[in-house]
Amino acid sequence: MKAWEMEDEFQNRNVFLNGISGEPCHSDSYMTIIDIDAYDKAWEEIKSLATKEEWLTMCDYWICQGYLTPILKLLGIWTKRKLGKT
Repeated sequence: MKAWEMEDEFQNRNVFLNGISGEPCHSDSYMTIIDIDAYDKAWEEIKSLATKEEWLTMCDYWICQGYLTPILKLLGIWTKRKLGKT
């Protein structure tokens, strides 16, 4: 599974919200936040779509791309925490 496909999985589950309105938005949108409750629910639904090694690779990619998309850096850090790799 590619990182962008997994980003879409989180996106489709409304994990990314506008920090002002609270409405679902794209991860690249201005003022995006992560809804932790939605993240936890999404994680339970999609964690089996990739192996632990694939998840770690995606996390490293998201973290390294943090200068472009800070919210994906947070997604990578949070996911690594779920995997027990902080």
